[in-house]
Amino acid sequence: MPQLNQIKRTSEPQDEKLNFNVGHSIKDASIEFPKECKALNESKIQKQFWTSDLHDGTRIDHTSLLSSLNQTIILAGVKQRNSPYAKIFFSKPGIEVYSGLSDEIKAYSRHNHVINQDIIERNFKYYDKNELFKKVTL
Repeated sequence: MPQLNQIKRTSEPQDEKLNFNVGHSIKDASIEFPKECKALNESKIQKQFWTSDLHDGTRIDHTSLLSSLNQTIILAGVKQRNSPYAKIFFSKPGIEVYSGLSDEIKAYSRHNHVINQDIIERNFKYYDKNELFKKVTL
């Protein structure tokens, strides 16, 4: 496998690619991005997200991204404030932890948990009358 400094560049019109075989050529994305996002700064759209995600990777990635976009995220899973990055993670704005979990969510403690239609319906009925859940947009 070639080292990064050994990779030969080939120029193509309007598209630069790195020339080494990983199944496909990889586009060189070394462009400058603006330091500020004008669309984001001008956006008045506010959404509220609800997640009961168990996996730390997606839970942290999605929540951090949404927080950086000034959105509200409600963590309504069994992990609550447990995270390998809790000190950093929960200092971000817009992150709320909801503790009134349904029995179905409380039982969801492993990644290979079996979910069926009955569990989904019971869970939905539990949260259907919840005022915080009604405010959730996504």
